[in-house]
Amino acid sequence: MVLCGCVIRKEEDVMNNQMVEQFQKLMDEDKAGDGHSVEWDGKKAQNIKDEQDNPQISDGRTGFVGLDKIQKTKWSVKIDQSENYKVVSDEEDNFKIESEDWCLEIEKTDYDLAIEKLKKASALKVMPENEIDKNIREYNNRVSLFRGLKENGEQVYAGYTLVVEDFFDNSYQLSYFGKGNMNKIKGNAAMVFGAFQTEIAD
Repeated sequence: MVLCGCVIRKEEDVMNNQMVEQFQKLMDEDKAGDGHSVEWDGKKAQNIKDEQDNPQISDGRTGFVGLDKIQKTKWSVKIDQSENYKVVSDEEDNFKIESEDWCLEIEKTDYDLAIEKLKKASALKVMPENEIDKNIREYNNRVSLFRGLKENGEQVYAGYTLVVEDFFDNSYQLSYFGKGNMNKIKGNAAMVFGAFQTEIAD
């Protein structure tokens, strides 16, 4: 999913290198279950105390509950009813929705061209393959995951982009970016990526 309205631009147009480096450094240092997490407010990242970052309890902060395929062409996302969002595009090859705090996009693409473009975006970092869900890795020919910052209008969001190429040479770019606690953003991204994989595997 490329993000709804999230356009990759040169970092000088979107954010400065210090902002990107600070975000990536804190994310690299963050450990699951240590009682701390990274918060992104749209301008800077900070490490905060987080009682919900506890392996003994369920986090419960994700707002997405699934992704449905509609008429085998269009996509719809079930979202927590408290979320106010708008559909920007609901086409077979491009689905975009956004709110004041997050942005999601699914786009049919060319795998190699997408990877080349994303690697040139200095605000994004390639993640290790083991960060990608096992089912997504096993049921696709090629997969790549990126983490970083993107601009959406006048705002800068943090999140993830997944690019997959299935065994039938279909490729998709999926992105979920937002503001707030990165555990929630990562959880929402994982939920969307996993639900999308379930649908295209049907």
